Amino acid sequence: MERLTTAYERILVDESAGMQYVANASDLEVENRLGTYEDAEEARAKAEQLLRQRNRLKSGWIPVTERLPENDDYVLMSFENFSLPLVGRYVDDEKLGGAWYLGDCLDEDTCLANDLFVNAWMPLPKPYREDE
Repeated sequence: MERLTTAYERILVDESAGMQYVANASDLEVENRLGTYEDAEEARAKAEQLLRQRNRLKSGWIPVTERLPENDDYVLMSFENFSLPLVGRYVDDEKLGGAWYLGDCLDEDTCLANDLFVNAWMPLPKPYREDE
């Protein structure tokens, strides 16, 4: 990466005191150079974020931090600590809060109770129909 700051010195003259002294670049010059660097870093971070969003859209996975599925809709769930996606659903309960369940198990333990941590989900494809 190209260095955006340089170390250089300038001789300043204080005529009232009859002195000369060596000074580094002014604060304004340093601030401008750092601002250029920060602008480049901000642009890079934004480009990376847009690339992640585009890749996510291609994959179809929706992070749970972004949004949750409709209440009680079956979805394909991805887990941060389990390698296979599974079918389940998210149930929002006003008293208990929301919970993820495997398959049709509503009275059973939640995914969290089984140490399964849902990190993303995607809608299920439409079922196969022979006439299609």
